[in-house]
Amino acid sequence: MRHSHHPRLITLPPERTGEAIEVLADAFRDYPVMRFVLGGAPAMAAPVPEPAGHQGGRYDEELHLLITFFVMARVLRREPVLAVEVETGDGPARLAGVATLTLPGSGAAPPSLDPYRERTWSVLGEAARARYEQLGLMWSEFHTDEPHCHLNMIGVRRAHAGQGIGRILLDEVHRISREDPESLGVTLTTEAEENVILYRHLGYRVTAEGQVPGVIRTWGMFRPT
Repeated sequence: MRHSHHPRLITLPPERTGEAIEVLADAFRDYPVMRFVLGGAPAMAAPVPEPAGHQGGRYDEELHLLITFFVMARVLRREPVLAVEVETGDGPARLAGVATLTLPGSGAAPPSLDPYRERTWSVLGEAARARYEQLGLMWSEFHTDEPHCHLNMIGVRRAHAGQGIGRILLDEVHRISREDPESLGVTLTTEAEENVILYRHLGYRVTAEGQVPGVIRTWGMFRPT
């Protein structure tokens, strides 16, 4: 197994957004939310290489499009995109992990996001959009009164799993929240029960739960500063 060396935390400039998308597409390939939105497959079942109805590289292409929409929603709001670079010993440094963060008081989506939204759902279709909006409605009920930072996405390339990359990103998210005078903590949602255990170990508590029966389960979590 290839080992990474000298991880370096950076705030990713907009011109490197494509690299962040590649990392998150790799990290979230089998994640329940992506499998549910793109394929309609029961996300609580055992992982499968591609949801039903997706052949060849179609699933990966659609996943890349969906992740692009998610990341551009943060970039166009000028919200932080955090990344960890590593040297692998066989070429230039590469991004191994990425986190996107919304700060307290973040504004509404700018009009420049509209083309990404329209292309995403025109390609993925109305059924995929309805499944995503079903999840969005559930997440919208996970309300936290305190002003806070929200961890939208955090992912590590599968080739770099278990190397502490995610912890570097989380520590930086917690630092940003701690030093922001408006933030009283960090919120996130997760659809993997093993993540709930991990985040609890890092000081988060479950504040809400939701479920599409038999399909997907989600937890809202909060870590006070």
